[in-house]
Amino acid sequence: PFSRASVYRAIPPNAVFVGEHEKVAARWDAIAKNPLTQCLLSSCGMDAQEVKKAIGDPETARNIRRYAARDTVVAYVPSLGHSGQPAWVLASWAGGQGQVLRLGLSCGGLSGFKKLMREDGRPVWCTATTRDRSGLMMSIVAVQGVLVGCLSLDPFAARDIADRVERHAPIGPELQERL
Repeated sequence: PFSRASVYRAIPPNAVFVGEHEKVAARWDAIAKNPLTQCLLSSCGMDAQEVKKAIGDPETARNIRRYAARDTVVAYVPSLGHSGQPAWVLASWAGGQGQVLRLGLSCGGLSGFKKLMREDGRPVWCTATTRDRSGLMMSIVAVQGVLVGCLSLDPFAARDIADRVERHAPIGPELQERL
């Protein structure tokens, strides 16, 4: 069942910028065409032409419908997890589609992602953002109905966020008020 608390739990309390977005999939066309969306993605180190290409890609739209049909929270965290690297964090309610994604990732069915194993044996899937030389990587994990993703220098960053969801970590006071 849908759990807004699980989505909120993914956001570390030291996040300095948090935005909640409802029904991203239903509004994707408008979001994708918004110049602010393109500017934000470009400011994360992505090439402007690649951003436009990805936003207009039918597969991107299909994945947004699958994994971001309900609530999505995006946050900037200046120091995340074990590495202490800054990260952009995304958490979205994927529900049962999260299980499908995890299975697809485990079987190597999603191109561009590679499986990494943390020292404790827990997986994370990541890809290098080859759009520039920043070294940023997008890592993702699906856990308890929540898709978490991190754009960071740390390839294991999404695992740190997934751990927050699995441990039922405390929800920050700003988000707690919204429950």
